[in-house]
Amino acid sequence: MHVSRFTHVTHKRRAGWFGRKRASMLGVVAATGATSLALIAGAWMFAGPARAATNLLSNPGFESAALSPWTCDAGTGSVTTTPVHSGSYSLAGAATSSDDAQCTQTVAVQPNTGYTLSGYVEGAYVYLGAIGYTENWTPSATTWQQLSTTFTTGATTTSITVYVHGWYAQGTYHADDLSLIATGSGSGSTPPPSPSASPSPSKTTTATPTPTPSSSASASASASPSPSASSTSSSGTTVDVSTGSQLSQALKSVVPGETIRLAAGTYSGQYNATISGTAGSPITLTGPSTAVITGSSVDSAYGVHLQASYWILRGFSVTTFQKGVVVDGGAHDTIDGLTVYDIGDEAIHLRAFSSNDIVENCHVHDTGKYQAGYGEGIYIGSAQSNWGTYSGGQPDTSNNDVVQNNTLGPNITAENIDIKEGTTGGLVQGNSFDATGEAGANSAVAWVDVKGNGYQVNGNTGVNAYQQGILVEQLYTGFGCGNTFKGNTLDLGSAPGYGFDIKDQTACTSNPNVVYASNNVTGGAGASTIPITPGG
Repeated sequence: MHVSRFTHVTHKRRAGWFGRKRASMLGVVAATGATSLALIAGAWMFAGPARAATNLLSNPGFESAALSPWTCDAGTGSVTTTPVHSGSYSLAGAATSSDDAQCTQTVAVQPNTGYTLSGYVEGAYVYLGAIGYTENWTPSATTWQQLSTTFTTGATTTSITVYVHGWYAQGTYHADDLSLIATGSGSGSTPPPSPSASPSPSKTTTATPTPTPSSSASASASASPSPSASSTSSSGTTVDVSTGSQLSQALKSVVPGETIRLAAGTYSGQYNATISGTAGSPITLTGPSTAVITGSSVDSAYGVHLQASYWILRGFSVTTFQKGVVVDGGAHDTIDGLTVYDIGDEAIHLRAFSSNDIVENCHVHDTGKYQAGYGEGIYIGSAQSNWGTYSGGQPDTSNNDVVQNNTLGPNITAENIDIKEGTTGGLVQGNSFDATGEAGANSAVAWVDVKGNGYQVNGNTGVNAYQQGILVEQLYTGFGCGNTFKGNTLDLGSAPGYGFDIKDQTACTSNPNVVYASNNVTGGAGASTIPITPGG
């Protein structure tokens, strides 16, 4: 048996589809103590009980005449002497038709603390934000314009990544005098609303790039009474439902801040959500695992079709549909603790520019019952062949999505996680993979297939490998690069492949994939097809 011990913080790129919608899809990947990130320590100063206005960003005005410690998409970032907002230098980001010229910096922060991120920008479609939280943007700044956004860190957050970027084919933007200031104790992990001046629009149904498979769910009891508003809390009204017709009605009339609570029982039919929450008032659909949304066949319909932003789906089960949960064009949605099983194709799919979403604590098993080759557990983005359907012919930039602490398998017939070309900057951590039942159809041979850029794949475990462990491919020019792997424990057993099968890296010379020595691979043909990097 081959035993080897042997992952780099990546930047992200968020996007929407230009000219059709400008949905806010920004974020800040929050790192906990269990996730090792490169931290830029911020100084903390205190005046009495409140923190002084200390800028936590290093080199905020680029007065060092260099980018460091900012990290920019390869070949897009530089320091310039004109124009400047103050001082002698500013950042120039050269956005191209295939790159939005994003620059990021990871900063140490305190949990449960409010922050204000601000800066001055010039250019067309310039964005400033924090991965996993909020952003602000301007469609056109012909002179220096200040952008500002606020957020509150979560209970275990110890670092965040801030970013600034332009937009595809919109030319060079400039940024200067960026700052991240602690504003005091926050209320917890839920981000507060974006500033009212923020031009980031909420997701609307007219921007959805894919048609709804059918109308709202069929009622399990057409004569059932209306859902009841049973309680009110500081976060909004809780609406209790116990039938399919009540659930359909609640989804049609829901407002930001509201919670729809499912009673235990069966909810027959597919359910569509098209009304968005807000950063400060997300919409929640929750229920126990014994609240089961069920279809009639694995060859048709979506169980839950979410076409909106700032939603939390929590706790319930989804079964017997062609696709389990599909998010189209949704930003800042959380899928937490669902059980998704007996699905015809893929179980959970984030596509059509669905960015800054989180899939966590879910159990997915028994997929591909209709088409084995499309039976992925969790699927991010769209294959190039489907861009004409879901992203207007452009890359489906479903960016900065987080997949963490999920139990995947057994009997997932394709990859446990499939990350498509065109996507950037996600985090895959703390998941348990089981390839028992992987069919090898449609070239599915690994627990995880990474075809995007800049993903962090950390602290996952894998058993019962089919052929490979984690596969990295370059299927579209410029993608399949800059991914990092650390702290994963992979047991290949008698599988013939490698723990990390990194394909042709000739296109990734300036942004290589990195496999760190902190990974632990047993069995198979070996640890990695590329040299192992110390550390991690």
